[in-house]
Amino acid sequence: MFHNPKVNWATGENYWRVYVSYQDSKIMELNGFNDFESTSDVTINYPSIVSIIGQYLIVISAIIFLTIFFVNLCDQSIIDKKLNIKRLLKFILNQIPKAILVVCLFLAFQLLYDNRIADTPLYLFGISMKKYDMFKYVILMSFSALGLNYLLRKFDRASNIYSLAIFFLNPLISFLLLEFAYNPSIGEMSILYVILNSLMLLGIQGFIFMLTRSRKISTAIILIVAISFGIVNDVLMTLRDSPLIPAFLGMLGVAGDVAGDTVIEFSGKNISAFIFAALWLLVLISPPRIRRNLSIKKYFIPLISYSAILFAIVIGSSHYYVTHAKVGVNLWRPSRTYYVEGSPFSFYRLAVDQMLKKPDNYSAKNVEDVLEKYYTGENLDPSKPEDKSDKKPNIIMIQSEALADYFRVAKLKLTENPLEFTRSLKENTIQGNLHVSVLGGGTVNTEYEALTGNSLSFFPGGSYPFQQYVNDGATSIGRLLENQGYDTYITHPNKRTNYSREEVWGNLGFKNMEFLNAYTGDEEEDSEAYKKANSDDFAHGHVSDKAVFERIEEKYKNKSDKPLFSYVVTMQNHGSYPGNYQGEIEVEGHEGEDAGANEFINLVKKSDDDFKELVDFFTNFDEPTIICIYGDHQPQNYKYFMDIAYGPGNYGNYETHYTPLTIWANYDIKEEPFKEISANYLSAYLFSVAGNGLKLSAYQNYQLDMMRKYPIMTRFNNKDDMGQEVTEDSNFLEKRNELDNIIYYNVKDSKRDDKFFIEPAEYQIDLK
Repeated sequence: MFHNPKVNWATGENYWRVYVSYQDSKIMELNGFNDFESTSDVTINYPSIVSIIGQYLIVISAIIFLTIFFVNLCDQSIIDKKLNIKRLLKFILNQIPKAILVVCLFLAFQLLYDNRIADTPLYLFGISMKKYDMFKYVILMSFSALGLNYLLRKFDRASNIYSLAIFFLNPLISFLLLEFAYNPSIGEMSILYVILNSLMLLGIQGFIFMLTRSRKISTAIILIVAISFGIVNDVLMTLRDSPLIPAFLGMLGVAGDVAGDTVIEFSGKNISAFIFAALWLLVLISPPRIRRNLSIKKYFIPLISYSAILFAIVIGSSHYYVTHAKVGVNLWRPSRTYYVEGSPFSFYRLAVDQMLKKPDNYSAKNVEDVLEKYYTGENLDPSKPEDKSDKKPNIIMIQSEALADYFRVAKLKLTENPLEFTRSLKENTIQGNLHVSVLGGGTVNTEYEALTGNSLSFFPGGSYPFQQYVNDGATSIGRLLENQGYDTYITHPNKRTNYSREEVWGNLGFKNMEFLNAYTGDEEEDSEAYKKANSDDFAHGHVSDKAVFERIEEKYKNKSDKPLFSYVVTMQNHGSYPGNYQGEIEVEGHEGEDAGANEFINLVKKSDDDFKELVDFFTNFDEPTIICIYGDHQPQNYKYFMDIAYGPGNYGNYETHYTPLTIWANYDIKEEPFKEISANYLSAYLFSVAGNGLKLSAYQNYQLDMMRKYPIMTRFNNKDDMGQEVTEDSNFLEKRNELDNIIYYNVKDSKRDDKFFIEPAEYQIDLK
């Protein structure tokens, strides 16, 4: 059972100890003492009886079925008095697909193993195993499948019963393997949820069977999808602290791009789940193929009938959960719902939750009446005196990837402030924090709020409005500024397919877009230069902030007579943080403890240095220019910093869902005390601060009016101007419903009047 176990000795003045281990698993321990008062003992860790039975069943079945196969083959040869070469060759040819399957399983196993978390022990059947020990069971099971297939060919009735049995058993096994791959609470799951999830998989499996009329194909597809779902859940839990949710499917086109920038590792549990799935897959393909010749009528009538029933169940249950479900999905931690209710059912509920629904008491006319007031100013406070300046300011918005300010946060101390320059700006500057709805990822959700002003709090939890709800002609600040004589420019030094930006930005009205090829000169956007890390143009494996800011400077050196609005999404500080980029700044008291944390804070320092050069350039620029820089979310390794700052578990959404915000201008603007606002208000607030004849839309006027009372409104935090949580406050809920009506009108109403969103309003609100 164990090959080359290790024997470890430890001795002392009055004792000796020896233990035998296999990988990281202790098999046996012996303790001996010199004095009579202490009792020597021997501890042996036996595998459980279930583990032993499972292993021996595979071995014994392989021996039995292979023996049956060879005995029958030899007997048939004796009866025929010669070996039937033709029959043998036909049999061998029939086994080629199975051989190819075993090879594919091995290659997939090799991929998982080569990318597993370092030093992760491998367990199968409850015992520690080495790499090829695990796959030997797959080989043995393939032998069993070979012999069983040969045996069942002789007994049609038994073969049909066996095939039906595994057909109905497969959804249950597939679901358990899915949960085993990622769910630490699988043993605590209610039997009702086990049955419910299995029935859901059975329904889908039945549909696939109706399409293919093959039990093998339908069961194999369900198993493969299930185990893939489980492994992906586990990987995403590590990277995003979230399992696979429906919104992620909208990003399949960019998943490869994101994965290319991220270190993906698999746990030992993933590998074990894969091996169990491979064993079960070989069981699924063991029955002989049942041939049926169906007429068109006999094929389509059952298929259409089954599809209609399945469709009715989906529609009926969707309506029920939208209108009657009492318990919702935990949107902040979807994993908690997944752990309790199972992935298929939780995924389905999230998909239902993400359908945009009309807010309570929705009326397009009521929305237009509200926005008309903010367009004309009727019945509102007098507007501020109009700024007569004929030189509107250039505007630069920089969404800095994973920018976070951890300097002197609670108990967290850094040896140097990574944002020393940015936070030192005082004159014609507003400092503050931007509260966001994402953490460790989800860049485009903050981007969406900044470009549209639409609060993420309106949209279903877990959704990505940037990808899901931005259609051609969508309103944005780009369109508003164009209507005031601005040129617009938007850039991101990554592939144009990343989060489908080229399409989405186009739908938002941006025409002048630049992506990775503008920085690398590679039209295919797959340049090896992108991977460089040791030049001014690249840092941390990405295009540096320095390179992006220098490109911005070039744009303004060569701009037209029109004011220019630039929206910049940086890439330099994108996760993950393997510790390859080191610097002098460290966490006090934790020096050398975490290379990834050191990498992140020194990347922030580099961003700060690069931003200084940008500010220096515009300090001497001869046109009024205002720059807003903020973070999209805290980094993937935020937990390390938060645990030090507040102690493990002693912090919440408020502490983790904000980033630094700095607004600086090379002309006179009104300075304010430390400002705390949420991302949905950012562009309206920035335009108001910019002044110099720049006008707001009616929607932005409405936003600023709401911001005065409720400056923070995210998916997880809602604060009033006194800093009090107002999520359950009746006045806030009434105002929030009014805003939801406006956002729905903006996003979904085909008869929307664009003037409220992309035309400068006659009335301009005064924030004083």
